[in-house]
Amino acid sequence: MSVSRSAARQQLAAANELLRALPWRREVKDVESDGACLFRALADQVHGTQGAHREVRMACCNFIESNSDFHGAIEGDLTPYLTNMRRDETWGGELEIAAAAAMWGKVVVVDPSVRTGERFRFWGDGHGQARFVIVAWRGADGQVKHYSSTTPMKLA
Repeated sequence: MSVSRSAARQQLAAANELLRALPWRREVKDVESDGACLFRALADQVHGTQGAHREVRMACCNFIESNSDFHGAIEGDLTPYLTNMRRDETWGGELEIAAAAAMWGKVVVVDPSVRTGERFRFWGDGHGQARFVIVAWRGADGQVKHYSSTTPMKLA
């Protein structure tokens, strides 16, 4: 995502303002923008480091492959989709978020409200279990351009 430093700071401030008002009180923790940002954000939530993004990507792909409930969400053939998704530079999306939530038995909360006014999206049925909270940054076209992790808010 290519935005000016000033615009990026404004977006980050707006995201943090929204996240601080939530019951789970979070702040944005950005991850590298390299095509693996969704998996980096999830890895940061699960393992405490974005460095485990390949492990998370492979686990999501393997989970999708072995669970036929997810196959209907894939346009075309499963094998080429997963071959492509297993590549580090391939962007993940809603299907991979849903797979992660199901795989870990957690609720994944995505905050898409930073630019579009949408409300939070929830995946999974963790029913009271810990939540993984990530932020989706959208471009002017409304498409997700980047995912970030979050961290518990530092209390002053």
